[in-house]
Amino acid sequence: LASVEREVAPIREWWADGHDLLVTPVLRQPPWPLGLKGGAQDSGLFPHAFSFTGQPALSLPLQWTPDGLPVGVQIVSAYGREDLLLRVAAQLEVAMPWADRWPAVAVEGA
Repeated sequence: LASVEREVAPIREWWADGHDLLVTPVLRQPPWPLGLKGGAQDSGLFPHAFSFTGQPALSLPLQWTPDGLPVGVQIVSAYGREDLLLRVAAQLEVAMPWADRWPAVAVEGA
């Protein structure tokens, strides 16, 4: 437990400088085509660090690949600032709606 605490301390301290939100990709590359193998070690999962720190975070499909796959954008807020995180997410949903967007692979199977 102490080693985990040491690892996440710099992430927690970053918020002390007055930052409100951090925006990152969810993955460092688009998802693999169906049937191909890959894993977390290949994709560069950005949410992983914030699972350890316990910070509020969410991901939104704000961009799309040329093949029509959603690209996740992660937004992380400071501790106890779920209110800010949810307000920003709601504003982004209005500005860049995604509820009716589905990748072709999801629609083809319907």
